[in-house]
Amino acid sequence: MSQKKATPPVEGHGETVISLQAPSPTTGTDDASDNPVARATRNLLEEGQRFDKAALATLQTASGDIRWIGMFVATSGDRLLFFPGFSERYDRLARAPDGKGRNAFDKRFAVDHITLDPGRRTSHFTQHKRRDHESGGRTLDVEHGRVLWFGMTTRGPNDLREMKSITVARAKSPGNDKEIQNRISCFNDAVKGTQAAQVQVPTKPSTPHVLHFAVTVGPPGAPMYLGPNVAVGPYVKLASTGGQAQANTSKVVLTNEHEIQILALWIEGALSDEGVIFVSPA
Repeated sequence: MSQKKATPPVEGHGETVISLQAPSPTTGTDDASDNPVARATRNLLEEGQRFDKAALATLQTASGDIRWIGMFVATSGDRLLFFPGFSERYDRLARAPDGKGRNAFDKRFAVDHITLDPGRRTSHFTQHKRRDHESGGRTLDVEHGRVLWFGMTTRGPNDLREMKSITVARAKSPGNDKEIQNRISCFNDAVKGTQAAQVQVPTKPSTPHVLHFAVTVGPPGAPMYLGPNVAVGPYVKLASTGGQAQANTSKVVLTNEHEIQILALWIEGALSDEGVIFVSPA
């Protein structure tokens, strides 16, 4: 699943490099600083902040291309983080008003990741390369120890980043070789034995639809959550029929307590604006 290497410091300007090897048929290298691996390991490589486990989630298109859904990370503070893999750098975060017409906003905010807080009742967004946070709303208890964490709506697979054969994360090396190896060992241990979740894109209907993902967290072995609530938000203009097409699923065990379940489905309708929509289920 992964290949890692360290470049020793040279006159204080060396780099620590971590690279993740993807299976065929991917080709090429993604070494952009905003790729999901680079963002998920930034605090580890730059500041030495450890995490416990990591797993990636991908989408396989009808043509066989592999696209990022994102990377999941479990921290020692009982938090789960999701680093989405988008094809564009979106810098806007908006919230529709609640049932009482309050708490709406529309602001510049480049989402780096979404965090499931301890207790699994709430989540929050963190901005790219900044410490700014914004509430992600409440999760929804869907029985069997599971919570529906969030919904994510896209126009289709092209909104998701193309996965390359090698995805690279790099940062300026710390002052000693031992710490370099400790940080790389942390990443090795985090991905060791973890399988990736890969979802096959469902067959797209001929009428206008949006590609939606519902992400659920539960104990390993819990039944797959299939709805009916899949966290579709007000920024989706649903067709009058409100139909849902075929759905595909995948899951990955992140820790002994956490299994990530992903439901992918086409929903009849269109997005009211460009971008990827995150939706709080409750």
